[in-house]
Amino acid sequence: GPKGVPTNPDLERPYDNLGMSGGIRVNDLLTISGQATCEAANQAWGFERLGCERIELVLRSQGTAVEQAKSLEPTFVALWVGGNDVLNAALGGTVIEGVTMTPVDDFEQSYRTVVEELTANGARLAMANVPNVGDIPFMNTVPPVVINPETGEPVLIDGQPVPLTGPDGPLSLLDKVTLLAPPYLEAGCGIPLALGGGSDPDLCPDGYLPGDLILDTTEQGQVGLRVEAFNEIIAEIAWEYGAALYDFASFMSSANDNGVVIGGIEYTTEFIFGGLVSFDGFHPNPLVSAMNANGFIRAINRTYGANIPQVDLTEWLWGFPGNVGPPQG
Repeated sequence: GPKGVPTNPDLERPYDNLGMSGGIRVNDLLTISGQATCEAANQAWGFERLGCERIELVLRSQGTAVEQAKSLEPTFVALWVGGNDVLNAALGGTVIEGVTMTPVDDFEQSYRTVVEELTANGARLAMANVPNVGDIPFMNTVPPVVINPETGEPVLIDGQPVPLTGPDGPLSLLDKVTLLAPPYLEAGCGIPLALGGGSDPDLCPDGYLPGDLILDTTEQGQVGLRVEAFNEIIAEIAWEYGAALYDFASFMSSANDNGVVIGGIEYTTEFIFGGLVSFDGFHPNPLVSAMNANGFIRAINRTYGANIPQVDLTEWLWGFPGNVGPPQG
């Protein structure tokens, strides 16, 4: 849809909500202070990792997110960061240490620094951890086999599905193909010639499905272990600081395996029709955002003995502003 128009861009002090879209990692909270530093970071990386225009809308070149948060002298801070420190490895189908995936030691150092800075004046803290990005619909919607476009079912030869072809040959049934693959498949990339496949000069001159659209089993293991390491660090820091911790990873794992029943209706992580994930295949939709708010509230109430009422999910199920509706299909 169309971009929204900022309603308070001239506020002289920092915003209370400094959450940003655009690929922010933990260390960026300490180093990115606006458009110029964002663009410099992209140049240093050699590619556009950060969405600088979106980041500038929040930071407005008034300092880093941590600096701005500290200047407000908060008594309570909600911190949720870390997903992008591993997400690009899944979205880009490529694990590159220090590029698409943050090294564990760097993650811990940056995360500890962020928490130390935010709590230096006695502020209390609520945190959330990182889901296994290998389980998101972006990674689980396109099967690694040839699909008959008329039936939507796998093509069988001698009773067996026909694997797509990647840079290293036929894919394993356990390999994951990303949600960016359909235009390539429609052009014949990765499909055997005998089944209508072929090469495309722009998309796949060699005929196979590009490797950045595939997360193989080795890469999946690396991503999964990195998520576990990050979440161990987050849990340890939360314990050290007595912070409330919302276990979003467990919520998403359970939703992925078993679905979520609300008002007698089952919602799942199935792409488009499941009702829990946005149309990009990896961001939570408004309903899950409301459920996440309740996850934070439960953690805060449990940790600090508070009695904050939970969000009523009704409006997020059936109408504005969520307008999710029941799952379809």
